[in-house]
Amino acid sequence: MPSLIKHQQFQWPNGSPCWLNFSRPKAVQAALRQIKQLAFLEANQPVNGAEIITLAFHVDYWNRLGWKDEFSSPTFSERQNQYVQRMGLSSSYTPQMVVDGQAEFVGSDAARAAEAITEAANGTKSKTEINISGATASINLSDIATRNAATVYLAIAEDDLTTDVKAGENGGRKLSHISVVRKFDAVGQIGSDQKQFSVSVPFSLQPEWKRPSLKIIVFAQENKSGRVIAIGSTKL
Repeated sequence: MPSLIKHQQFQWPNGSPCWLNFSRPKAVQAALRQIKQLAFLEANQPVNGAEIITLAFHVDYWNRLGWKDEFSSPTFSERQNQYVQRMGLSSSYTPQMVVDGQAEFVGSDAARAAEAITEAANGTKSKTEINISGATASINLSDIATRNAATVYLAIAEDDLTTDVKAGENGGRKLSHISVVRKFDAVGQIGSDQKQFSVSVPFSLQPEWKRPSLKIIVFAQENKSGRVIAIGSTKL
């Protein structure tokens, strides 16, 4: 069963998100541990019964400290803030991991991550098919279980990226990244009684993105609860 892990923002077992930023001094070591954990989870798939799909959303609110994360976006910061509101948190923080839109915790907490992924793997996900033809992604969700209204999202993420950190406690370091979200869009809505969803979505790639390292992740998330009800991925 796939899980979504979001890395500051990550997304796992069937899809969760994570949020990262590397110029915040007190979060540096935790962020580094989270990066390693994200790569381990994606590469080794250590939880039985769970297909771990990761997304790393880099937030922009620490850029004011003197170094701008080139992968950060105010859109990703706002998405994290939606989790703050939905989960009743006092504020946003990094590094944070979110699993299947339902569990959140400090992203470097490996034990909590394993627990959350295992729990998420017990849930039911709809069947997700993604077919790429040229610059169009055809998406089909079927056997959609009973749930509230949901939004379907498409993310283009890139692996094998590096960052030369210019300031903060990580100043002078070169960091490696996987599943960095390059593009993120809502591509459709699913009604509460809808059993199937299909859409074809044109997409474009920026020249600096390396196609062999790119992947498309599609997931559906309940609008009210944030629960991920479907997720799939494919290489470009």
